[in-house]
Amino acid sequence: MNNQEKSSGFIYPKVNIPIEPAINPLFNEIKEEVERWAIGHKLFQGESALQKLKREDVTKLGCHCCPESEFNRTVVVCKFLLHVVLLDDSISEGYVGDYYDTLLNYENDQSKVMEMMDAAENFPQDPITASFVDIWKQMKQLMNIDWQKRFAQSFIWYVKSSRWEIENRKHNRVPQLGEYLTYRYYVSGMEPCLMLVELMDNIILPDSVSLNPALQIVITNAANIIALENDLHSFEKEKHQ
Repeated sequence: MNNQEKSSGFIYPKVNIPIEPAINPLFNEIKEEVERWAIGHKLFQGESALQKLKREDVTKLGCHCCPESEFNRTVVVCKFLLHVVLLDDSISEGYVGDYYDTLLNYENDQSKVMEMMDAAENFPQDPITASFVDIWKQMKQLMNIDWQKRFAQSFIWYVKSSRWEIENRKHNRVPQLGEYLTYRYYVSGMEPCLMLVELMDNIILPDSVSLNPALQIVITNAANIIALENDLHSFEKEKHQ
């Protein structure tokens, strides 16, 4: 499957995906469930916002990634993907609520990552925070404690790294290439998103596998490739900001 885009004088390279396209046969039902959930949590309010929700493609992305996954697992993952899109917008706009503001300033104490994730329900329940509380509870019901800890650590690092991006925009600063490549891995949010494959397909990886250096290299390379493609296709938008 090839993907090529031309816009405003820029010609983007083809992206070759050497697998046959497939989508979860329950896509329509999954999309309806995710939309009901998003509206129930007031993530989209007003007619224009509801139309934006209808156009959102993250549910289709989730259904493409693991087309044979169970309904409930796919729904949880699609909720999270939608949540991350809205969280990214909120971070860019400078308002994330008390809970995520705490995560942005969280110290690097790995022993308390689960405590920090669980603490979300104790903060003011704005739509972004309340929706996260719901997603995290569902994730914990589906996955074991080892996966929860790995995901919590990865997700918090994703949120924390956003401060770097915020500061760059605030001061109109262009980072050096080495610094950019280091932070881009975390800012992209690809590491926690790749962990969702385990959730969708009900894969339980022991530490001997999840921490294996060879697997870590594969995950890092996959995340960097996805982030690079995203950068290529968002270049014009970023250029005009």
